[in-house]
Amino acid sequence: MMGLRRLWPLLALETATALGGIANGIATVAFPWLVLERTGDPSAAAAVGAVTLIPLLATSLISGTIVDLVGRRAVSVTSDLLSLLSVAAIPLLDAWIGLGIGWLAALAVLGATFDPAGITAREAMLPDAARASGVAPERANGIHEATWGVAFLVGPGVAGLLIALVGAVATFWGTAACFGAAAVLLAIVPI
Repeated sequence: MMGLRRLWPLLALETATALGGIANGIATVAFPWLVLERTGDPSAAAAVGAVTLIPLLATSLISGTIVDLVGRRAVSVTSDLLSLLSVAAIPLLDAWIGLGIGWLAALAVLGATFDPAGITAREAMLPDAARASGVAPERANGIHEATWGVAFLVGPGVAGLLIALVGAVATFWGTAACFGAAAVLLAIVPI
């Protein structure tokens, strides 16, 4: 028990990293799938996927500065909460007004805008989490990169499973749950 208590900062950070990676992997599949399902147009699905690259690139350029100015924990938690809101809006808006490709593209862009700052903030938390857990920094970095990579690869599979089980729109509730759990973990991680 004492070993887990000591490792808690790194375990919490890496669990949040895994949840964020899975959520992003789900969204990577679910957005274009939903567009394809709604429009029947593969070009429209590809366009929604491609348009999310613009905010990813733009915010990647400034995410480090945002983390420095605002703080690691605040940026990470806020990023996950804003991502949660952007994906939870999909089933809610679909139930209320119905979603066309314009809404889906806007929500996909909105969600992609927050990802780089959240990822950068988690990486900035890594040295303190490693130190607090008594794990060598190079080992913690290897764990972190493997966690993110595996989670981002698992996410599309989870998306496929959720789409098959509950449908494309409801899949976004799973994405929202992952972002929410990541935000809670990062809010309470003791670093």
